[in-house]
This record gives sequence, C-alpha cells and structure tokens, in this order.
Amino acid sequence: DAARAALTAAADAPDDALAVARAAQVEARAALLRTPDQLDVLAAAGVVDAGGQAYALLVDALVEVLGGEPAVALAAADVRPRSAGVPSGPEYEVMYLVHDAAAAALDALRDRLAALGHSVVVVGEGATEGGLAQVHVHLAEPGAAVEAALGAGRVSQIRISALDPVAAPPRAVVSVVAGPGLARAVEEAGGVAVPRRGGRPPAEELGATLGRLGGDVVVLPNDMETLEAATHLVARLRGERAGRGRHLVVIPTVAQVQGLAALAVHDPDADFDAVVAAMGAAAGHARHGAVTVAEGAAMTMAGRCEVGDVLGVVDGDFVEIGDDVTAVATRVAGRLLASGGELLTVVLGADAPGGLAAALTAWVRRHPGAVEVQVLDGCQPRYPVLLGAE
Repeated sequence: DAARAALTAAADAPDDALAVARAAQVEARAALLRTPDQLDVLAAAGVVDAGGQAYALLVDALVEVLGGEPAVALAAADVRPRSAGVPSGPEYEVMYLVHDAAAAALDALRDRLAALGHSVVVVGEGATEGGLAQVHVHLAEPGAAVEAALGAGRVSQIRISALDPVAAPPRAVVSVVAGPGLARAVEEAGGVAVPRRGGRPPAEELGATLGRLGGDVVVLPNDMETLEAATHLVARLRGERAGRGRHLVVIPTVAQVQGLAALAVHDPDADFDAVVAAMGAAAGHARHGAVTVAEGAAMTMAGRCEVGDVLGVVDGDFVEIGDDVTAVATRVAGRLLASGGELLTVVLGADAPGGLAAALTAWVRRHPGAVEVQVLDGCQPRYPVLLGAE
C-alpha cells in the first residue's frame, strides 16, 4: 500500500522526494493500523504487526532525513486481548546498524535471526567497504541477536528495548470424535473436536488443527490407530518451527469415554504439567466398554460369533456374544461396575435401539451402590452404545 502511494506521488511530483516519502508515510501508518483486522493472532493479542511497525519507522526516518517534520507517535489505543491466556515469556526488540557487510553475510544474518526470533528486518546494500544495513528483530535473548552480527561486519547504535508481555494463545484440548453428538459434547466442554470419518485416522485434519492453534495443545486421540498417528504427528511438530515454544502432548486415550473423562477435569487456568497429569489419571481410571454387531464370522475371546451377532467389548476385548443389544449392553455395564464405580457414561450410537438408555438407567438403579448415569447422544456409527465407568 505504501509503495503504491509512493508511485502515485512520484508520478504527480517526480522531482519532490519529500512529497513521495510523505505519501508512503501516510499510507504505511494507515496500513499498520489495519493489521489487527487482517490477522487473528494480532487481534487476539491487541497489537499491530511488528514487521509493519518497523517498516513504518523506517519511512518516518526517511521523511525526517529529507527535511520533513519528525513523526508524531500514534496515540495509544485502549486495546485488550480478545482471548484469555497466560503471559508469554519476556521478549526484546533489538535494533542496530551493521557496517561493511557483504551481501552474503547479510543474507546469512537474516537467516540466523529468523531462527532466533521473529519480525526480522535487514535493510541495506551489502558491500565490504562503505555498506550499511539496518537490522531489527524481536526475540527472547537480545544478546544472541547482537552476537549473530559480529561476524558480518562492524556493529553500532545497538538499541535493546523490553517489550510488554503479550497474552499467549489459550491452551487447547483437541479430541478426535467418532460422531457428531460427541463433537458437540467436546465443544460444549471447551474442547476442539476433530471428526474421524471412515476407517483411517484423521491425521491430515489433526495436523491442520494443531497448525492452526497457536498455543499449548493437549491431544486426546480416543482410539489405538489415532493414538499412533497423533504420537508421530506431535513428535514431528516438536522438531519443526511450528512446534517450538509450545507444549504439545498426547494423552494415550484409546476410547471415546476416556477422552470425555480427561476433558471433564481440564482446568484452563492450571499449570500445564499438572493439567496433563490430572487428565491422564482421569483417562486411566475410566474403564471402557462398547456394543457392536458382527459383520462376519470370527473366533473371539468370548467364543465364535456369526454375522449379525451382538458383541460386547470391555477394555478392547470381546467378552460377550448375544442377540440383543440391550441385554449385551447390560452385561457389559455389569462387568464395568463389578469393581466399583460412581458414574456410568452411556453414549448412544446412530443405531441404538429405542429404550436402551432407559433400560440401562433402570438396571443401574437396581445395582448395589449409588451410581449416577450420564447419557449422551453420540450418533457414532458401528457401535450402538459406548460405555464408561468411573
């Protein structure tokens, strides 16, 4: 925008360098104020783009060098972050001049600073004699920025300023879900739902979600295949730039009800490590079961099943074979509560028979001990009901 304004001014007044610079100055400042509306991360933090601000400062300096009035500082706006989050660590703005640096040395300096921080600007022509470049970067270790330039040329006019802490993006819990009802339950609990469709883990969708979220992330895979895919994905992201400076953790949940149990104890304001420990403990204490219908004949731990048989599953093993979903579901619930429990979670699938939730609730009321029943309409395919005991 500033360049277009300068070109227009140059066409109108080709011999007036100050007029051209002033046109660029006005548009650069206007564009800078628009940056929070263009990037959600800036709007969330309540700041303008740092690189754009550095460019505007350079144009201000150009106007002043050409004889214009010194720039008047923009009035501070009463801007507050739109998203809650904990403050990030201290960060510094570092600016300096580099004299007599070759072009290749400036390119290497730019790459080095990009690895150390962000909002990197290296402006100037490289020359082993008489060359001058202006450098700008934001980073956590200001000394490293200065040290990076020592091999490029002579450094002068070093300026280091502490930046105000910026609210970090809030922590997110990403949960892979097997049905739209489960997705609603996750989102109502403050999580981010990634649907699993078909037979393969949603690795691509999970990767895109983790890339979009800027803060710390806890991943709940909720089945064995997705657990493996999520573990590989997070390990790769930790080694890339997108994963630096943030916590990325996979809690090894292998069932939907384990993910729900973990999400229920998430405290967005608590320490990250403490939250991960609490969520992992909640998931580990949630015993899980399910009811499905056999799609083919096979030998199971409960005996031989035929097509159409109703199968009961506890902790991943087939333990019941029958011909009625409600009857098998009741026996699975009995196995889950045999060692005790205070809560039975019932997640109804897309093919759940009518009256299943009521039948399970009535059975629990006859069960010794005070057990609460929580019923969710998960709408998951293949499994008429998922069960969890805590």
